[in-house]
Amino acid sequence: MRIGINCVKVRPSYVGGVNSYTFGLIDGLLKVNTVDTICIFVCRKNEHLFVKYENHENVLVIRAERDNFLTIIKKAIKGISIYIGSPFVFKIINDLLFRSVAKIIEDNSDIIYIPTVQLDYYSYKKPVVLSMHDIQHVHFPEYFTKTSLIYGKTLFELSTKCANYFQASSKFIKDDLLKHFSNLREDQITVIPEGVNISEFSEPQNSLNTSEEYDLPEEFILFPAQLWKHKNHITVLKALNILKKEGLIVPLVMTGQKYSASPEIFGYINENNLTDVYYLGIVSFKNLVALYQKASFLITAVLYESSSLPILEAAAAGTPIIASKTPPNIEMSHILSINLFGPSDENELADLIRRLWKNEKARAEQIDHNKEHILYYSWENAAERYQEYFRNCLCSP
Repeated sequence: MRIGINCVKVRPSYVGGVNSYTFGLIDGLLKVNTVDTICIFVCRKNEHLFVKYENHENVLVIRAERDNFLTIIKKAIKGISIYIGSPFVFKIINDLLFRSVAKIIEDNSDIIYIPTVQLDYYSYKKPVVLSMHDIQHVHFPEYFTKTSLIYGKTLFELSTKCANYFQASSKFIKDDLLKHFSNLREDQITVIPEGVNISEFSEPQNSLNTSEEYDLPEEFILFPAQLWKHKNHITVLKALNILKKEGLIVPLVMTGQKYSASPEIFGYINENNLTDVYYLGIVSFKNLVALYQKASFLITAVLYESSSLPILEAAAAGTPIIASKTPPNIEMSHILSINLFGPSDENELADLIRRLWKNEKARAEQIDHNKEHILYYSWENAAERYQEYFRNCLCSP
């Protein structure tokens, strides 16, 4: 079986969930795969990210997008067509423009896997498995520009109609897709939880002195998330402000790239003089692991998401977890020990932090439980589930 992984749309400049998912799964497949050929399709702008895989046995890295100037023209024509035509017209124009890319992918694959949310071509002749990670634009349209919503509606609808099979990271996302896309069937979607590279996060990182390099306190809560509105930094800041007014100072360390929520976040920090909030921006992977291991807690306050990679990373690193009570996080709490709070309830979160901040026994119990159960979420386990899914898809009529 030739597994074609379409990474043409992986953006080198983006440091976030989809990219982490893609590289994590590829690494997992390379550890468990012994018989299948894995073809990774890249473009000129991102091929440097995949050079590390070229010398692996049974792996081919193939550039599928060749002409950068032509790509710019294609994007311009697609952008115009999506405004003046129906999804059907957009599909025709898109497929004419991207046929050469699709042919390279089809010629080197028995099954095509796309980890980047939407299809880039709608007429593949080979079976296609798509990871449509979430449909956030449906639930929080106010977080998107008008242009993004127009693109989202068109591209997601076409993707659900043209992909053959779908992977969902949680039962919640599977149900969400079925609820909002009437053309999908339940047997088209399989739940495969995302994974984590356990050894990368569990191996001690003693080279980083956080107090010297970042001028951080000895104890802090780590909040690693891009500064998007749905990451819900404001609820966390409000909870810390409640505690501050009571005389309990709980330092918070934030990492991640600045996006649409940045003005509100930094505005709130300044207005309330939250001097114990430290924003580090984008940090190296090695430093991120060290921050996980040194943190007193990991916190994620997301309003909507398919799953939570930070929860898995924290569990692997031996860091206690505080997380918003979203359906995917509740699903994960059936296996991992997680302290949950209502996503928009700063008072509940403040109560939770107040109770846990100096509770060494509760922290130790959670750490021990999660170290024992995190193996369920290893990328190797996820990769084995993917391989089985790919084979089942090829055998389906």
